Amino acid sequence: MTHGLVWKVSLSSPTDKVPLLGTAVNCLGLDESLQYLDCEFLRAEGRKAYIRTVGLRQAADRHGGSELGSHSADEAIVLASTRPFIWAASLLGRPLPDRVTGLDLLLALCDLAQRKGYSCYFLGEKWYVVEPSVAVLTRLFPGMRLAGFSYLDENPRDVVALINDAHPGIVFISSEHRKQEVWVSAHLEGLSCSILAAVGGAFDVLAARNLGVSGWQTWTMSAVDCLWCLLSEPRRLLVGPLTASQRLLVLLFREFWSLRRRPHLS
Repeated sequence: MTHGLVWKVSLSSPTDKVPLLGTAVNCLGLDESLQYLDCEFLRAEGRKAYIRTVGLRQAADRHGGSELGSHSADEAIVLASTRPFIWAASLLGRPLPDRVTGLDLLLALCDLAQRKGYSCYFLGEKWYVVEPSVAVLTRLFPGMRLAGFSYLDENPRDVVALINDAHPGIVFISSEHRKQEVWVSAHLEGLSCSILAAVGGAFDVLAARNLGVSGWQTWTMSAVDCLWCLLSEPRRLLVGPLTASQRLLVLLFREFWSLRRRPHLS
């Protein structure tokens, strides 16, 4: 018998999802996700999966009106990416496996591609981020088949055509959360691939590593970037996080309230 606010969801397959803060999250760890993607999509013909990671901020943003429409994938897989999201799930009686960051997902899928012979295509913001990232990945996974890479500031139709001509098994897109979602919503249907993986800022991390940027240099560049945003778009930098935090608190309160009203399960 459950007590208090504890309510656990019974999951029977990888496609089952846990409703949490307005977002349906797969109760999958990294290893289970790779096995599922390999068996059900990479080895299958004509099926497509879209996999991404989500944290508390992204959940609040999506619930706050930035939902960007449905995707045309046969399966959309959502994995928890931050510790606070995992803690919130446990607090609400909906425990999830350990977090999976965008970088974790990128490296694991590249390793899978190397072992199984799948080809990879990389789509990111700018050449000075994408190319160093690809250089790092080809060094880490020398047996990985590189199908190509493109940039999000290029014509989307041309990018889709390049990807389809390369016939990759896996396409990675790395950008800011909302920009990723906009691009995926608009172009996923036209892509010929088995998996589209949205990995957030993973390319930026790899690019910094490739350039030999130290920790304090990364912090300095982030501080300069934040200062520029504060001067050029103060409302976005100061009000945006505040409104997202307010939405998050409302979501948490609603979840607690619904659990208090839910009858005890035996």
